[in-house]
Amino acid sequence: MADKGFDIQEDCSERGISLVIPPFLRKIQFTHLELDSTREIETTRVHIEQDVRRVKELNIISETVPVTNCPQLNRIYQVCCYLANFTGPLIAIPPTNRTK
Repeated sequence: MADKGFDIQEDCSERGISLVIPPFLRKIQFTHLELDSTREIETTRVHIEQDVRRVKELNIISETVPVTNCPQLNRIYQVCCYLANFTGPLIAIPPTNRTK
């Protein structure tokens, strides 16, 4: 997922990654299909931003990382992401009405 104006399509396709970019407004209005696509992308973007915020709030990588730790940095970030997943759901799931 990238914002409009990022010219990374070629780099992504070389790595086998599909790139999702909101449609550009080239005329007076978006079509219904373009509107639906934009809404879906924006909904997903909100959840991704919330998840990234959770990782940042852990403050595990808040200081300068020594050069000697650079080889482990990817693994450290993965662990931060795993820990952020334990903080609860991003989307509030309404309780089910159980009758006994």
